[in-house]
Amino acid sequence: MKSAGTPNPKWAARRELGHALFDLFRWIPSLLWYLFVSRKRHEREVRGDLAAQPMQPVDHVPDLTNLANLKQPLRIFLSCAEASGEIHSANLARAIYKVAEENGLARPRIAGFGGHALKEAGVEVLADPVADATLHAKGIAQALPFYVGLIQIAAEAFQGSDSTDPVDLFVPVDSPALHVPMARVASRYGVPSVHHIAPQFWGWAPWRVGRYRKYISHALTILPFEPHWYARHRVPVTHVGHPLLDELVKLEPPPAPEAESRKDWVLLPGSRCGEIADNLPWMLRAIEPLCEAQPKQRLSIAQSGDMHREAIEQHLMDFRARCPHITNTIELTIGDLHGTLSTCRGSLAVSGTVLTDLLFHRIPAVVIYRDPGGWKKHVAHKLLTTGMFASTNLVAGKFILNEYCFGDDGPLEQVSLDIQRVNKDGVERSRCMEELERVSQRLGSPGSSRRAATALLGVLASRLPSKNG
Repeated sequence: MKSAGTPNPKWAARRELGHALFDLFRWIPSLLWYLFVSRKRHEREVRGDLAAQPMQPVDHVPDLTNLANLKQPLRIFLSCAEASGEIHSANLARAIYKVAEENGLARPRIAGFGGHALKEAGVEVLADPVADATLHAKGIAQALPFYVGLIQIAAEAFQGSDSTDPVDLFVPVDSPALHVPMARVASRYGVPSVHHIAPQFWGWAPWRVGRYRKYISHALTILPFEPHWYARHRVPVTHVGHPLLDELVKLEPPPAPEAESRKDWVLLPGSRCGEIADNLPWMLRAIEPLCEAQPKQRLSIAQSGDMHREAIEQHLMDFRARCPHITNTIELTIGDLHGTLSTCRGSLAVSGTVLTDLLFHRIPAVVIYRDPGGWKKHVAHKLLTTGMFASTNLVAGKFILNEYCFGDDGPLEQVSLDIQRVNKDGVERSRCMEELERVSQRLGSPGSSRRAATALLGVLASRLPSKNG
């Protein structure tokens, strides 16, 4: 039934819009305080977390008895805003259903935001920010109506109606730019929020954790050093491990790192049009010396879908026109990322989730974060608390893969030299392989989705004594 005394969803959404506009300016004094007062302390603390004993995910078994006594099925609002988050959200929904069944609970009613994959997992999809991608592809002014619409739909679900009970739990997945404000709205309706894939506030702009702590009831972390950081900042936290491992465990084990079949190199320029335009031409220039030294070296450009095929093929045509002496086979591979990686011995990759895929295949990589003409390259060394940004290095707590954040041409010659060193058999490559094996062990084991489902149901069980029948 509709909750009494709660704000009108339409006005809740408009109020949140006001908060969002105010937040565009509120970060300025926080940034100045960080740069001139607290930066060094944050850096010391984060680097201490990276060096600490890695936290391993543990399969806890909370007492869910009081949930089994509920008169009505649990209502959970599950939200994702990006394609990668949707995969994890769909796995989480399936895990929630399974854990509920194993514990004698009525099948939860899960609704929320996502796309086709979430619908296939049995979730009632109320809106699809994954397909629209408005929050990423458009300017702020164009995104605001879509943003406000999402907030209003969520607020209506949080409040309930004459025919629908209010939501018991809000479970956002990743995407803090959307989900932290949405958690603020949920709190106005008395709905707790358990955030799966806690944001990387430890990496930069750590002052944001104050607002996060206020509106997020519980955070689920995926990297082994994150629980230390969140616990120190008084955010209730459970470490569930990396959700991508749940997907990787379904794959056939890759060939041994030094297998004869692994001869190729792969370029991973990102999956968005802007990323590809920023990175691929530069990557082709960086790989050129390797092609000249190894004319039989095969190269792949990996993509999950063919939406950018035309643009990539144009970049390859431009490269061929500029470098007619390069005769190496360069092909675009679409859809089968792990089939491509299984034949590779090295990679030039943009920083992101794909580094975990490379880790699974034990592929050494040179990692870049290129921001041509942008501001990030100028402030990265001041805002980055960790001193590194590649996830493989962060999990290791030290530099294993060479990484570079830059704009324009940046360290083009140095990256070309790094590529040739990574390609060469020898002590340096063998040492890198050994370190990648250790990083994989530090990252933990599969089962993240199940642990997350168990943890969030445990949080709910601890907060719902008044609903026992």
